Amino acid sequence: MLVSEYYKPILKLKRITNGLFEKIGLFLAAVILLTILMSNSPINVSVASASSASDNSPFITQENQSPDSKISENAVMAVDVIPPVITILGRNPVTSLRVGSVMYKDAGAIATDNVDGNLTASILVNNPVNTSVAGTYTVTYSVTDAANNTGTATRTVIVSNPLDPVTIPKFQDFLIIPPEMPKTTQPNPAIDYYEIATREFQEQVLPTGMPQTTVWGYGSATTPGTFNAPSFTIETTANRPVRVKWINDLVDQNGNYLPFFLPVDQTLHWANPAAGIAGRDSHGTDPTTYVGPVPIVTHVHGAHAIQEGDGHPEAWFLPAANNIPAGYATTGTYYDIFKTTAPSGASWGPGNAVFDYPNNQRASTIWYHDHALGVDRLNVMQGPAGFWLIRGGADDINLGFNRPGQQLFVGVNPAEQ
Repeated sequence: MLVSEYYKPILKLKRITNGLFEKIGLFLAAVILLTILMSNSPINVSVASASSASDNSPFITQENQSPDSKISENAVMAVDVIPPVITILGRNPVTSLRVGSVMYKDAGAIATDNVDGNLTASILVNNPVNTSVAGTYTVTYSVTDAANNTGTATRTVIVSNPLDPVTIPKFQDFLIIPPEMPKTTQPNPAIDYYEIATREFQEQVLPTGMPQTTVWGYGSATTPGTFNAPSFTIETTANRPVRVKWINDLVDQNGNYLPFFLPVDQTLHWANPAAGIAGRDSHGTDPTTYVGPVPIVTHVHGAHAIQEGDGHPEAWFLPAANNIPAGYATTGTYYDIFKTTAPSGASWGPGNAVFDYPNNQRASTIWYHDHALGVDRLNVMQGPAGFWLIRGGADDINLGFNRPGQQLFVGVNPAEQ
């Protein structure tokens, strides 16, 4: 509509009122003009019109328009239609349970909402797992926000019958000869330096063709394809120092911690992270199995070592996971003590420790493994262990004696008797 067309009603009204505009002043004229304009052209005061809103739009549009007035009022209100997001903690699926195992204790989940924030405390869990009956179970988590949007997530839990050893073929595959652990590049040529992590992975423990087994193992944090159980061999030279950055990398693909897959008796004298700083490294009081983050600290069995690098059972540390529960101790009693006195203490950080080994000893075959208080037996059973070979020096054996297929020393071969 042209602007001039808006003035026609004004001129008509002026003739009818015989010059009323001039008498009542400009203010009242402006008010009347605005009213006439609104009656001739609908005004859209919304940020989203009714024509642009669909049934799935996150806006509610209210329109009040009569044929006579042609007045349209569009009120827009944002509506939360996004459901909460549930993140499952621990393994999914859980495959380590056998019929007759201890009662399944779920690792739980966390929930966040774009409007309501943390809804973890409101999660409802349906846990039908029965470890006395073999089967595949589904644990369901659900949570509803203030706008009545519901988020759900599920975990698969498999309870299997124990393997019948009669059904497992014997002597099918060669035993693994662990390769050498790769060193990590660093600027000090006087030492051998490694960055070695502990991780969880699948490995062919049973004969080829049978299911893989979930294990833990050490591997180079900087070289892919080096994680194995038994772990790769650390080859060292007598009197040449070695420095290792040991990393607790027992986390899932989202950076959340992985729990033990063997049951942990919390009433034993153990690391006890859940008891916090004041209660760590003690007997626990919770009779249920522990499902929190895993404490580890590596010990080189048979090595000459200073106390800071010996893998003291109370110098353990948790992974640098995203979801360590509030109140948990993340390190053992001696971790911070040794961090302040170790030659490499300044380079220690969350989820790791850096140990020095002088290697000032005779050539020998020793090994490295976890040493965390009260759980080293479980951790080693789950896989992280490997050889540490010291070669060279005055006491090393001439490799020329080590001929394929022959014994090192002359003696009686029992197989020939």
